[in-house]
Amino acid sequence: MIDIPPIIHTEQFKAENELLDYAQKLFIHDFIDYPPKLLSKEIKTRTEKMSNGYYRTFWHIVTEGNHLENDKVDTNRLERLPWINPIIEGQPDPEWWLWKTKRGKDDRILIYSKKYKYLIVIDERNKDVVFWTAYPVIYPHVERKLEKEYLQYKAKSPT
Repeated sequence: MIDIPPIIHTEQFKAENELLDYAQKLFIHDFIDYPPKLLSKEIKTRTEKMSNGYYRTFWHIVTEGNHLENDKVDTNRLERLPWINPIIEGQPDPEWWLWKTKRGKDDRILIYSKKYKYLIVIDERNKDVVFWTAYPVIYPHVERKLEKEYLQYKAKSPT
């Protein structure tokens, strides 16, 4: 069982920029300074910064929608940032589903828990494995879609 760390308690920050600075420092620690490994393979992270000063991948985690620089921060997504690295590092784990899928031409690795209703998305690009995003699954139809996809993957996979 993976030891899930506590969420970031957003109410302890006086201003959103303080919260974002704290969260981005955690992101830098967990993904750039000490990148996680998924089944012994190091997960890379895109390191481009946006003009608002935040890493593009970080911004993708903490916003919803198009993830543009002026998009509103989704605290539901941001507060779970500390979970991502331990979940990736903790695979395989019976509480978390792990499977491969396609999105367009890209191969993706998905990690999902019904208990935590949380999804991590990782891209496979040539020989690299690149962290893409992570977010809580809040809609039942999305959870049903993930479960169906996982069960189809398991049915095709050799046991």
